[in-house]
Amino acid sequence: MSGTRNERLSLAALTVLALEPQDIVSCAADAGYAMVGLRLVPATAEERAYPDLVGDTPRVREVARRLADTGVRTLDIEILRLKPDTDVASYRPVLETGARLGARHVLVAGNDPDRARLVERFAALCDLGAPLGLAMSLEPMPWTDVRTFADALSVVEAARRDSPFVLGRAATRANRVDPKWWVNPILVLHAAQHPALLRQ
Repeated sequence: MSGTRNERLSLAALTVLALEPQDIVSCAADAGYAMVGLRLVPATAEERAYPDLVGDTPRVREVARRLADTGVRTLDIEILRLKPDTDVASYRPVLETGARLGARHVLVAGNDPDRARLVERFAALCDLGAPLGLAMSLEPMPWTDVRTFADALSVVEAARRDSPFVLGRAATRANRVDPKWWVNPILVLHAAQHPALLRQ
């Protein structure tokens, strides 16, 4: 393990996606990261999937063991897509596994052009995660139906839940939007690669 650990940095799963999940934890520890993101659900059909990364499986137990042995913490799990045909309740095993591994945040993508339905299902996902200590982080991406920060904030506001986030920062406080809670350096780096995120 690296002698110096940066307590403010998390190794994102996408950065080292070629590694198996348990090895991402070890990589984070060796590189001096205090936290790690784990992709429990593949982002695309072409991406390698790990069906045994959900539930009480040998792989999940191995990930948990490496987290305990290295002291690396799970910051977030990903990525839950809200599509027109999404059954929010079907994500419960994923959320339970994430909570077991110590995650605090869940990255969510909005892939539904019907805004009312998207808001309803995002709110339902918030409700599903809340008892597990998980906050939903809605991520704007130009290739989804939540393209900009403004789009994401609009959904979060309409959902009227106490603890949703926008890309990792709390977006509401007492159901009132407070922008200072949702912009952070990681988001700025991401936005620099995708300028469309900043268009209002």
